[in-house]
Amino acid sequence: WLAVAIAAVWGGSFLLMQTVADEIAAAPYIFLRFGVAFVVLIGLFGRSLQSLRRKTILGSLGLGTVMFIYMLFQFFALETTSSSNTAFLSSSSFLMVPFLAAVFLKKKPTLGNTLGLLLTAMGLVWMTGGMGGGFTRGDFYAFISAVMVAVHIVLVDKTLGDTNTA
Repeated sequence: WLAVAIAAVWGGSFLLMQTVADEIAAAPYIFLRFGVAFVVLIGLFGRSLQSLRRKTILGSLGLGTVMFIYMLFQFFALETTSSSNTAFLSSSSFLMVPFLAAVFLKKKPTLGNTLGLLLTAMGLVWMTGGMGGGFTRGDFYAFISAVMVAVHIVLVDKTLGDTNTA
């Protein structure tokens, strides 16, 4: 039941984000969201952050930049396509990870990874209206957002895999 509850909250968050996207511009919203997270994390971990190495700080800044790009494109997607398309495309990010890991980390994807990506591509074609050009600008933004999530996951391993992250 916990998995169902988590999926429901995650899926519902796209409706909430779409409502926010209708009311607030992307940059101020993302700045506010990241700013609140920064203040909370400094409050919780401020002392332990002093011992972080330069490599960890720079890697974290790079990862934060990737996360900002992800959020920006997801916001644009929610302004220009349905929340269901945005959620579907965003959920496909985990299927991209093995293929990006092959590029960045030299890890070979499995047959299951390949089949999963093919099934997702078929679902994408079906959800966006088939091969007749139903893929909208908003769907493209959502796809870029999903790619950035996958890039973030792979880069966490590549940039911070051997560092102390407090």
